[in-house]
Amino acid sequence: MSNEHLAARGRHTVIENVDYLVSEIEKNPLPRWREFLRTGSWLYFYDSGREQARVTYKIGSYTECCTAGYCDQPYEYLVGEFEAWWPNGRLLVRGRLTPSSVHKDTNCDGGATVFHGIPSADTKYWTADGSPGDSSLLQQAGIFLDEL
Repeated sequence: MSNEHLAARGRHTVIENVDYLVSEIEKNPLPRWREFLRTGSWLYFYDSGREQARVTYKIGSYTECCTAGYCDQPYEYLVGEFEAWWPNGRLLVRGRLTPSSVHKDTNCDGGATVFHGIPSADTKYWTADGSPGDSSLLQQAGIFLDEL
């Protein structure tokens, strides 16, 4: 099977992604594969069909204040081992994403605590020619983990 023109491949839940719904309302649509929350291993591809990134999603939830009272709001976040490649196929990064808690504003007083995956200190980065590098290379390659 050719990966040409395939943007991403992985499992999703039946839970609609709030970010996707908001983007549709704001007329700034996200890719179709973002319609539902992603879970487990996902593989992303460059337009050429080469692999761009491999990541793993986990589902969490926080409390939102809804019209009828408190309600759970599920969300996805990155965890575990991850890899990304340069467009030329060379390895860009290999490491582990560790859950870190962050504050999220909600309709409830005080907001909520949610998790966000951040690269661990032992994550390794390489330039397009294979030389050792640092985390700034992800941005140079146009790979933003929070936008996958």
